[in-house]
Amino acid sequence: MSKYKITPLTKEQLLALPDDCDSHTIGSLDQALDSMQRARLEQMIEAERIANYVDHSKGIDVSSIKRNTCHDCGASEGEFHKPGCDMERCPFCGHQLISCSCCYELLGIDHSEGSWAYSNGLTVAQQEQWDEMLKKKGLVPYIVYPNTCCRCGELWPDMFMVPSSEWKKYIQKDARKEMLCKKCYGEIKLLIDTYAVDSLFKGHTSTGFPNLDSKLNESGQSPGEVVTFLAPNSKRRNEHI
Repeated sequence: MSKYKITPLTKEQLLALPDDCDSHTIGSLDQALDSMQRARLEQMIEAERIANYVDHSKGIDVSSIKRNTCHDCGASEGEFHKPGCDMERCPFCGHQLISCSCCYELLGIDHSEGSWAYSNGLTVAQQEQWDEMLKKKGLVPYIVYPNTCCRCGELWPDMFMVPSSEWKKYIQKDARKEMLCKKCYGEIKLLIDTYAVDSLFKGHTSTGFPNLDSKLNESGQSPGEVVTFLAPNSKRRNEHI
């Protein structure tokens, strides 16, 4: 216990504290605060800010924001997931918490195939230690970040698969980790392939695509036939047949 008498701050004093107020700032306000009292005061400050928070710059009251609900644990956006929720993210790697290997790696536990941890997971003591590490790092609140097509902005586009070689051929390097809807991907392919074939009509000896050049040489197809195959709905379809 502190040997000094502590005078609790009023609500007005709590709200008047600067935005970057931390334990050091609070300590300078009252040197008598011990660690437990300082932690409690920080909690009071945070609670007041959350309860009364209004984004004055935009005029949006937090209570008016539509909040999504986690389908697995029922947490509302801004809240922490319940333990074991399959939607919770790991604060260390950013991936799904219940499936990432951070707990084993950071605790120095062998979880290779055949090990005890591989078959049984963490012990009770190890789980408690891991929980403390998560809290210290900072649990990740539930917020919905919808999948969007990086080209047209469509929300939650259907997933589809293409060979890696094809993806690398048509999608530039800095966009390969982004999401595309199937329609946009098809348009990108059509645009690139049509230009490649159109280049043949401009006196170019190469389309810029080695595989296509090779197939043209082997098949003896006319440029018009290739255009018809690649872009059957193009306005240029009948121009070169």
